[in-house]
Amino acid sequence: NGDAFSALLNSEACSALFYQGTCYGLKTAAKYAKVDVVSYDMLRRGVSDVQALGNVACANVEACYNEVFYAVSDCAAADDGFIEGVIDRATEMYKARAEQALAEFGE
Repeated sequence: NGDAFSALLNSEACSALFYQGTCYGLKTAAKYAKVDVVSYDMLRRGVSDVQALGNVACANVEACYNEVFYAVSDCAAADDGFIEGVIDRATEMYKARAEQALAEFGE
C-alpha cells in the first residue's frame, strides 16, 4: 500500500539509498543520453565519486532490506493475494516495456 511505501522512503536507511541512487541515476542518464550502449568501463571512468555511492549503499542496504522485507511480509499477511498481485503487475509492466522495445526495434 502507499502508506507502507511512504514509510520506507521516510526511513533513514531507505531514503539515503533512494535519494543517492536517484541522484547518480539522473546525472548518469543525462551524461550518456546520446550513447547507444553504456559499458561498465565507461561508467568506471566517467562517473565521479562513485565511492560515495558505494559507501552509502554499504552503510544502508542491510537496514533498508530488513525494512522492505518486514513491510512486504506485513502486506502479504494482511492480503492473501498480495504476492500474486505484485507478480501480476510486474509481469504486465515488463511485458509492456518489452512490447514497446520490440516495436521501436522494428522501426
